[in-house]
Amino acid sequence: MKLALLILLAVGAQAQSFDAADIHASPPGARPWSTFFPNRVEIQGMTIVDLIKLAYGADDDTVTGGPAWVDTDRFDIIAKPVRRSSEEALKLMIRGLLADRFQLTLHTTEKPLTVWALVPGKRLLIKPAGEGEESVCHPRSDQDQFVIVCQNVTMSELAGRMRPWAPGHALNHPVVDMTGLEGGYDFTLRVGGDEAIFISIFDAVEKQLGLKLEERKQPMPVLAIGHVNRTPSPNPPGVAEKLPPPPTEFEAASVRPSAPGTESAWMTTPGGRLDIRAIPMRALIGSAYGNIAEDKVRGGPKWLDTDRFTIVAKMPPSSGGTAVQAMLRSLLADRFQLVVHYEDLPAPVYALIAAKKGPKLEAASGEDRSTCRITNAPDRRTYVCANTSMAQFAERLRISRPVVDATGIQGSYNFTLTWTPGDLAEGIADPTGQLTLLEAIERQLGLRLESQKRPMPVLVIDHVAPLAAEQ
Repeated sequence: MKLALLILLAVGAQAQSFDAADIHASPPGARPWSTFFPNRVEIQGMTIVDLIKLAYGADDDTVTGGPAWVDTDRFDIIAKPVRRSSEEALKLMIRGLLADRFQLTLHTTEKPLTVWALVPGKRLLIKPAGEGEESVCHPRSDQDQFVIVCQNVTMSELAGRMRPWAPGHALNHPVVDMTGLEGGYDFTLRVGGDEAIFISIFDAVEKQLGLKLEERKQPMPVLAIGHVNRTPSPNPPGVAEKLPPPPTEFEAASVRPSAPGTESAWMTTPGGRLDIRAIPMRALIGSAYGNIAEDKVRGGPKWLDTDRFTIVAKMPPSSGGTAVQAMLRSLLADRFQLVVHYEDLPAPVYALIAAKKGPKLEAASGEDRSTCRITNAPDRRTYVCANTSMAQFAERLRISRPVVDATGIQGSYNFTLTWTPGDLAEGIADPTGQLTLLEAIERQLGLRLESQKRPMPVLVIDHVAPLAAEQ
């Protein structure tokens, strides 16, 4: 059944294609994101595995096979359909694009995977839905908790939706419905909160729904990569003419100081409206120049960190992330006379080095995919890496400071790292004896994270002026 469905989807992908598509390697350090508009798709910093997950609705657990580079090489894609299309239709076109430009082939197979099985508990607490109810879930925030109110939702739909609801990404495997319950149900799920009233997804499912989540091994359908080219075929002639450069200026924009007590927000609407509220100037500058962290935006007067601004702007409806950043840069230059430059300056980093007794690493064969996957449990974090170099490990260690590889260790390795989560995970010893991240790296891998200052690329403010009267 699922194999037949996949074949039908593949046929659909071949039947629809983009009018024009530009594919090129991502610049170093690109972070993955995607934007879908009815007449334009923008993708940045995605690996082949990321693109498969995006196009097929898969996840890390359900994409298997392929060479090591499918998890490391990153690509940018800008594409334009022949006519306005839905997001699902655009994803079908991405499947066709991968097959055409990368010669990607996929097939389905079954593989034993660790899953969270959704099963009945001691006493069912959910109510069968009434006839004719719309099937919908409404998530909202209630102080520190996340509340999801659902009506007429089947257990299969609940299993498919549940992973993003779990605080701390605790559902680190696919969720599979094994309740045996038919039909739709009404229920409310409340998770999260502060330390005093924290509710895990496991407690919420058991105590609020009368169901349970059990970790099991289960044969699951997966997408297996058969073949893929590392270099995409060249862009066809005429692509540049069909994909004009994005706009660099807003059609209209209002900039003013935010009123005291205004809640911070950053929203865009499909109609082409950008609504930014109560954001400090340094954060606006960082966002305009590629989502640079505020501590990487150097210089400037103190008011950059204290004064907050509200921006309401009109832009073309199909303005993706890069276009919004370009228009915001132009606006800041116009209204605040902002001038900046890039420079390498000393910055706090963690240098990854070998510990005194040397590394404790298992050499990889070089044939497996280069992956690092984290699994979350209430009392621990586990990081499992395969065919991973020290440079790749340093890049993937996203903690409070950049991590640079200074080990001098060549080759790729398989290793597992387990530590205790929490605010102090990076350095302060836990009185209960559980390992912090830094301690785990030294004891389990024979490596160390050493605090250093090293030249790092930063954005330096040359000139910025207070906001003049509204123009």
